[in-house]
Amino acid sequence: SDLDRHDYALLTSPCLFSIGVMSGTYEDDFDDLEEIKEGARLRLAVRLASNLEDVRILRDYDDWSPTLEPWPEMPTRPWQTLPSDEQKRSSRLCSLRHLQLATYKTVSRQEIHDWSIHTDFSVLQVLQLNACIDTDALDYLVGNCHFPSLRTLVLDLSTDHVYDDSVAALPNCAGNFLRSLPGLSAIKIRGELRRSIFNTLLGHHGAALRKLWILPDFDADRIMIEQDEVDQIRSSCPLLEHLALLVSRSQGDSKEVAIYTSLGAFSRLRTLFLELDVSENILESEDGEAIQDHAGHALLEDPSFDEFDQRVFDDFDRVAFGPRNGHVRRILINSALDKTLARDIFHAISSNSSREISPLQRLQLKVVGAGMFRDRKLGGDLQPVFEHIARSWLLERNLRDDFPNDVVATGLERESREALELSWNGCDTGLSPSVERVFRRIWPVSLKEGGDWHDDWYSLPLSQS
Repeated sequence: SDLDRHDYALLTSPCLFSIGVMSGTYEDDFDDLEEIKEGARLRLAVRLASNLEDVRILRDYDDWSPTLEPWPEMPTRPWQTLPSDEQKRSSRLCSLRHLQLATYKTVSRQEIHDWSIHTDFSVLQVLQLNACIDTDALDYLVGNCHFPSLRTLVLDLSTDHVYDDSVAALPNCAGNFLRSLPGLSAIKIRGELRRSIFNTLLGHHGAALRKLWILPDFDADRIMIEQDEVDQIRSSCPLLEHLALLVSRSQGDSKEVAIYTSLGAFSRLRTLFLELDVSENILESEDGEAIQDHAGHALLEDPSFDEFDQRVFDDFDRVAFGPRNGHVRRILINSALDKTLARDIFHAISSNSSREISPLQRLQLKVVGAGMFRDRKLGGDLQPVFEHIARSWLLERNLRDDFPNDVVATGLERESREALELSWNGCDTGLSPSVERVFRRIWPVSLKEGGDWHDDWYSLPLSQS
């Protein structure tokens, strides 16, 4: 089909500065999907737009699951009619400043190649690869693309949709890509974050970084951000002003508090986002062998568990892999995040500053992994409890000069939580006997005394030792 004259006028307008594309749902009408498939038409549009600087591809196939089968390969249909002067214009490289590729489909070597022949990567300042990327694509970026002007990188190293042996090579390929770039001022990495990538990131880019997001997936091989890692970030990134990390909760003990106090030692840190990991994923004995019960369910003999904690949680047949009462109790304690604890975490961080007033102005806390036991989700009767107590908070320092140490705490996601609880209206929202027994070991108020679990919970305080 011919290029619509209105679209043509828009694409060639000197006022066109940015383009954002969101696809539709997966349907049988392949002709419509061809306009999005592989971004071929968009790349041609990029070369027609003389002043275009910002391109973002956001794909959301609501009715297609990437875990089912690969996206069907379909030939791209070129525009049939293009004025001769625009054919010449379309042969130039576009000077994009910002390119974002966000898709369920893995970013491939071919897709990177196609963008490289339409875009002058030497002037690109922001590259957002918000999708799984295969190792061939990373190798192509290293060997064939140059980014001397790049300042910001978003890189997704997830392997959810990668099913070949290339997963093992991903850390090395990602490290090579990071080393091929100039010193960046902002980096965001999600996915399979290994120690080698962490060290490369800080060693090669740390001195220039002002913004850093390190948010690994929930896998056993990921790097664990503890006090030593926080200290390594601080020593490697003296200019850091904005930081996002995934850190593990450990019932507010001295180990957890040490992470917060180390975060307070950053000299320039103004905003901090912490994902608080409360999952129970490491279930092996000291010799590395999983302990199993009579049904073959892997269990952990934890010396801190008393006789009640060592019992298998009564609902284990429903979740089919046997957590102990102690595991459930620990997840509940770590998941409970009320306003008092949120404020205490802010003060634990800001009180360790070398300055009279900490530079930290804004802290966001979000509980993640609530109910995750090994690689599965503890749902059923526990799910309403997690949804009620695992809260998110935004803490901001009071802007008034006469109250510099006052902190304003705002609950996030409150409307969605209240809407969910409203949907339970008329349903029995009491705790099941198995959940009740564990819940009341933490918050011992008997229902016979008029207690309501929705109101009885609270966060356990941080360790003062």
